[in-house]
Amino acid sequence: MTNKKNSETGEAMEQSVASPAPVEVPAPRTLIFGTQGEDVKALQRHLIERGEKIEATGVFGYETFHAMCRWQRENRMPETGYLTPGDLAQLPKG
Repeated sequence: MTNKKNSETGEAMEQSVASPAPVEVPAPRTLIFGTQGEDVKALQRHLIERGEKIEATGVFGYETFHAMCRWQRENRMPETGYLTPGDLAQLPKG
């Protein structure tokens, strides 16, 4: 627990500090360059948790494309730069 002050009232507030939950990346559609949405943002968070230096903007741009290529290479997948619904299912759990 950490103590912070409420910016409006000045009263002390308790806040739990927990480690982030694993990111689950839904891929009901193929995510390619130019795609936008919450599923792209989830993919970007997944890549960030694995060490990629990109921003979770929700827009599949150049940074996300190159991060996907690296992720695919590391996981011995075809280096396409995009994510299909079946891609995550091919990875080992854990």
